[in-house]
Amino acid sequence: MPKAQKWYSTRIRASAPRSAEVFIYGDIGESWWDDTITAADFVKEIAALDVDTLTVRINSVGGSVPDGLAIYSALKRHSAHVTTAIDGMAMSIASLIAMAGDTVEMAENAILMIHAPWTCAAGNSAEMRAQADVLDKWAEAMSTSYAAKTGTPAAELLPLLTDGVDHYYSATEAQAAGFVDAVVAAMPVAASAVISAAALSRFRSLPSAAKDTFAAIAAPNQEKTMPTPTPAAVATPANKTEAEISAAALAVDAKRRADIKQSFAKSMRLEGADMLLAACQDDQACTVDQANAKLLALYAVGKQPIAGHHVVTVEDECDKFRAAAVLAIRARASMRDEKNQAIRIDASNPYRGYALTDLARHCLARAGIRTDGMDKMKLVGAAFTQSTSDFPILLENAMYKTLQQAYATALDTWSRFCGIGTVSDFRAHPRY
Repeated sequence: MPKAQKWYSTRIRASAPRSAEVFIYGDIGESWWDDTITAADFVKEIAALDVDTLTVRINSVGGSVPDGLAIYSALKRHSAHVTTAIDGMAMSIASLIAMAGDTVEMAENAILMIHAPWTCAAGNSAEMRAQADVLDKWAEAMSTSYAAKTGTPAAELLPLLTDGVDHYYSATEAQAAGFVDAVVAAMPVAASAVISAAALSRFRSLPSAAKDTFAAIAAPNQEKTMPTPTPAAVATPANKTEAEISAAALAVDAKRRADIKQSFAKSMRLEGADMLLAACQDDQACTVDQANAKLLALYAVGKQPIAGHHVVTVEDECDKFRAAAVLAIRARASMRDEKNQAIRIDASNPYRGYALTDLARHCLARAGIRTDGMDKMKLVGAAFTQSTSDFPILLENAMYKTLQQAYATALDTWSRFCGIGTVSDFRAHPRY
């Protein structure tokens, strides 16, 4: 698997050794549905900071609710004076993390957004109703954090987390509602915001100035590459608030970062690709074309030219998975290879010994589908019916190879029975 990109960073202030800054610039956690190693690392790093003052800078559209709650708790129990600073956007679970500060600051051009937690679910009507009850419990738990900051009873804040509406606040509105203690001078456009089409799909509404730009990010048929304007080059539309203008500027840079990440997606196994990706994303002047040129140059490092040119081939990760999984299925089913010998797989195949239910679960996980609580019947049914699951393709490929081999074996037997010889001799025979 490609190395995961950290969505946060920590640094000790050289000018003040007893203070530190943490930057949460990106989606919270690696997964929306499970606790993640990255979130666990975050909590450990925070606990290890022996400082008197801790500043947490936030520019995020949200992410995993479990991870966000763990981060909130880690900040609340830290012995340092914690200041949370909303530099650009604190949306969804990121807005709850902001409430962990002993002092909450918000840039005058920033945005705070609170809405109901949501998830993906599959199953019958009873299971869907049960999942809705779980989401209501999440909302109740989250409301206590907003209440602790504002002093407003949790029951009065609960509608913000249950009505299905995205509630946006400018800095002054957030301060008036008690979510923010101080409004500070506008921050420059933050270059590290990571906004993906999948992330944007969480929100039912967006500020009007950002709608067109966000829609361009999410639309699959739009142009994938665009020049990167500097913050000063972003036009100031008439009758737009500073928060809306800031959101639009952030979205432009977010699209550039998302496109660069997409172009690197199949190359993350390459040594140094993760560092190059981070450098290209953080450089506002770096376009997608320039990032691709740098990636190509990285492929050439340590390679010898062939006939004056570097030749680079990249095997798709999905193809590798399917080939290894199909081989594992055929071996487990005691199928035979092209030489009519028993298929054997070495220990390097990660799917060696997988049962079909294991592969079904793995395929669903790769497609981002939770399988917690599924019995075998539901697991296999979901693996067959989910359009993004590889499971049907794996079985089809295994079956095709088996039928192909059975046909070749039968043809060879028939040709020998007819006295023609091998299969090749049979096909070359005038009567074939």
